Amino acid sequence: MVHERDRKRSIETTQEVEIYFNFIGKYLPPHFGEVEMTPEEIEEMKKREARKDRLHQNYLKRKANGKQQKRVVGLAESIER
Repeated sequence: MVHERDRKRSIETTQEVEIYFNFIGKYLPPHFGEVEMTPEEIEEMKKREARKDRLHQNYLKRKANGKQQKRVVGLAESIER
């Protein structure tokens, strides 16, 4: 079973995939267990997630007030020149 992605239109996103076999049920490969991260890796991941969330919120604001469409049209016009 493939679940919906956490964030749409994102290059770096996670997506959960569950594998079920009729003869054993849910299958979890041994190397896909919980990964222990160092404090530095956790901090870096939090910074990346915070930045992605901030950029996504800015996008949603632009989309809500129509500025995103103007931005896309402006970019298309600049490419045509």
